[in-house]
Amino acid sequence: MIQQGELPGFGPYGTPVTSAYAGPTAWVSGERGLSKASTAAEVARLKREGFTSALVEQLGSSVQNWAGLSWVMQLSSAASARAELAANLSQWRSSSTPSAKYVPFAVPTIPGAHGFSLGGSGDNVIFPDGPYLYLVGDGWSGTKQAPPRAVLLRAALTLYRRGRA
Repeated sequence: MIQQGELPGFGPYGTPVTSAYAGPTAWVSGERGLSKASTAAEVARLKREGFTSALVEQLGSSVQNWAGLSWVMQLSSAASARAELAANLSQWRSSSTPSAKYVPFAVPTIPGAHGFSLGGSGDNVIFPDGPYLYLVGDGWSGTKQAPPRAVLLRAALTLYRRGRA
């Protein structure tokens, strides 16, 4: 997870919200708008991938209308983490709409990483590292002032390097 100061402009401003998920059912229960069949399929896929747990931290910001997110998911293997990455990317691409368009961007400094924007209101970097899958993101609403993408990319690289140490 991102540590204090690694994503400048974001952190535990106000009351930080950190959530732990101990199993695929708990993880999927947080997704809104899924039918019962889709929920069951998600849980089954995560069980096959050996989902162990996930930790999510919602980050506040010193800048009005900005927010951040950092999560890590543990799976049974590196192959499972890569499969979960592919499943997430597929879901984000297929749920793309004109107002929330999925737009990829390069993350050349982290092997296997994918960057993407959703509807011009948030940037995310997701990458596997061994049996773990990490996501770091920032978002903004009600403002055209977006956080600098370079800051997000540096934060993701810092997280990647810490995981390799």
